[in-house]
Amino acid sequence: YFAVMQRSQIPMVPGNGGQAGGRLALFRIPFDTLEAGLYRLVLFATESAATDSTVAEFLVFWKDMPLALREPDFAVSVMRYILTEDDISDLNRGSDADQLDKLSAWWRAKDPTPGSVRNELMEEYFRGVDQAYFAYRTLTNQNGALTDRGKVHILLGIPETVERLLKPGEPAQEIWDYPSLKKTFTFVDRERNGNFRLQRP
Repeated sequence: YFAVMQRSQIPMVPGNGGQAGGRLALFRIPFDTLEAGLYRLVLFATESAATDSTVAEFLVFWKDMPLALREPDFAVSVMRYILTEDDISDLNRGSDADQLDKLSAWWRAKDPTPGSVRNELMEEYFRGVDQAYFAYRTLTNQNGALTDRGKVHILLGIPETVERLLKPGEPAQEIWDYPSLKKTFTFVDRERNGNFRLQRP
């Protein structure tokens, strides 16, 4: 990404102190409108026949970026619940930069507020992925986002109520209820290893 600003766009004020004839340029960089990434600011100054320029690089970063978005491969792998097989193949093709561009374009097309830098839909999805990754991981599956409970959590959010059933001689169960959505899910730990699988009707 490059940001180029001409001298005519920069308000100049006389400098106080320093070299004779020195000037101080004041301008604002609209960080809240820039996507995360490395930028190069190129400044040109011309006075009479003399021209000078300077270059400064700066990084715009997403301070609380969901962890799941930091690696394109991982981000695509946890989008399996909302992608077709063709989408997954396409997003996984190319270099890391290509994959990141395609991933950004996919979410940009679904952005509920396209006029802003933030994509609330993408943020909500990947915040759910982060929560599920840690909440439902087990000794046999380190990525809780790829478990049955993780899938439901990512797609529907935190359940409104959770009931845990521990009956003697039977595997543990969790019943997730979403009354506002009129949905209920039962997960059963049949292997008794903490990996609760969705009980099919």
